[in-house]
Formats: sequence, C-alpha cells, structure tokens
Amino acid sequence: MRFHKPLERIIIFSLMLFIQESFLMAQEVIRIGITKTDLSQLELKRSALSQIMFPDITIPNALHTISDKLVYTYTNDPGFKVVDYRSYELVSQERERQKDEAFIDGYIVEQGKNEGVQFILSPIYLVTENELTVRVIDIETGIVVCQASTPLIKNKTGTEYSRYYSALLTQQLNNRCFNLQYPVVRVLKEKGGDAKELLVAFGSIQHAKEKQIVGIFRTVIENVGSEEIERQVQIGEGEVAMVEGDNFSIVEIKKGGEEISKALAASVELFLRILYISKKEN
Repeated sequence: MRFHKPLERIIIFSLMLFIQESFLMAQEVIRIGITKTDLSQLELKRSALSQIMFPDITIPNALHTISDKLVYTYTNDPGFKVVDYRSYELVSQERERQKDEAFIDGYIVEQGKNEGVQFILSPIYLVTENELTVRVIDIETGIVVCQASTPLIKNKTGTEYSRYYSALLTQQLNNRCFNLQYPVVRVLKEKGGDAKELLVAFGSIQHAKEKQIVGIFRTVIENVGSEEIERQVQIGEGEVAMVEGDNFSIVEIKKGGEEISKALAASVELFLRILYISKKEN
C-alpha cells in the first residue's frame, strides 16, 4: 500500500518523536541543585592591600549571571530535574575555617538530601587562576566527584560573554560528569559509501546550535581480565548545519563518513557528543 506524501511525512515525523522520547525515557533523570556563584576569593582579594597589588581586579560582569545560565540550561533539558539554591547564602566564615575549596554549606547538603537531589553544581571563581569552575558535589558524601573549568579571557568578561562561558562549562559537565549523549537517527545524504549528512536527535531543547562541532561515537566492549567493560569510541566528526526545531538537527559530516555509513548499515547504534563550542555562537 502506498501512502500519500503528507501522510508519509506524518508517519516519519511521529516515528522520529518516538525514537527521541524513548531515548529520553531510557535515560535516568538526573536531579541537581545549583547554587549561586561563590565570589568569596574575589572579595578577599579586593581588600585595601590587594587593590595595591592587583589594581585591575574587579568583579567580572559575566560571573553575576553564570548561575542563572546554568539554571536556565538544565531546567530546559528534559534529562534533568533542577532545584534552585541561588537564594541560599554560602557560609563564608565556615569556608574560611575549613580552608577547603570543596567545602559547601551543610544546610544546602541537607536540603538536597530532603529534596532527593543527587548532585550539587556549585560555581566558584578562582582568583589566582582567573578561572571559573563548577564543582559537582555528590550529595551523599559531600565530596567533589567532578568539575568543569574555563579561564576568563582578558577583556571578555562582560555580561554578553556569560553565554559563551556557560556553554563551555555545560559542554564539559555533560560530557565529563553526566555522560550525556544524543542518538543518531539515520543518514540523510550519502556519496560513494560515505555519510555526508546525518539526522540526529539533538535539537533546541538540548541547546543545539549551528556551527557546534560534534563527535560521532559508538560503544564497544573490551574484555579486561574476566570483566567486560564498555568503551565509547569516536568514529567521526561533524558540524551542526541546521537545527530543526525542539528535537532534531542536521549534522554535516567532516570526518569518518565511510565508517559511519558502515556502522549504521550494520544497525550499530551511534550517538553524538559536543566537542567544541565556538565563540561565534554567542
């Protein structure tokens, strides 16, 4: 039986949505709490003595909105449940006694436990490194289990750059700390056995943007002694050419087109990760 073209498009689109929703349902929702940016180190450096030694130290405008950007990003990601702790004050006096960058207010930790939070994302500005770091704290142990960092570029600290810095931090958090990945749906364009364009389940909801550089990965099993361990291997690289709404994008393949085509033809599940955030996006 042959469908009319409008009906074919509806069926194909419904199938794509089903793939995307099934993938999201298969991923466990991560419950995170996000605190406001800790500027205590900067405030100490802005004492009268430090103004002589470090006369150019001011509070970068970008720092004021980093926590806002993280809350916005993860609130709009269906893979996360966000609890907003920006209204809580960190106990700077206790931090000073602890002399420990990993320390976080015990009240926030207890609140997180009560609200079922798994991790706290706690941004901090490190003055000596001129670096913005987001620490991921395991709520059960209170230990920093992962972190993302980016230096502030000289003369690039205005509010308009906060999107760029938050994008860099989110990329690191998603890849390094939360192991986020987005499925490849199918090949859209192929030439001589090489994949040229892919449809991927990665859209505006996941903050896909044109010009993002992405890696195409597959999972392989390695036998280590008596154990089988999963390893994620990059087999290609591409660039987001077009964001098609909430759930999908078109990726133009730059490297590994032949291996990608062979893997998909063999029904191997492929997924992408963001490799690079361009300043042009902001």
